[in-house]
Amino acid sequence: MKKVARAIPRVDHLKPSPALLSKLGSAIVHAAEGRDARGHAFDWVAFDTLVYSDPDVREWLRMMNDDGLLPIKRNAGMKTGAP
Repeated sequence: MKKVARAIPRVDHLKPSPALLSKLGSAIVHAAEGRDARGHAFDWVAFDTLVYSDPDVREWLRMMNDDGLLPIKRNAGMKTGAP
């Protein structure tokens, strides 16, 4: 029996899922707390994990970048959320 390849539906990055919105909101809160004088290293670890390691966030960043909807980085040597 032949396997039939199923098309994977493209996620609409302009209408993110509630789970992705929660991850993006969490990243924003951790970045804000990390900048605060009372912030701590955990905030940056959580931010880095979400932005640089979470596959859903990375895919969303890639799609947004591909559509030209993210700012262009000033320093090419810095980490980027977009793959």
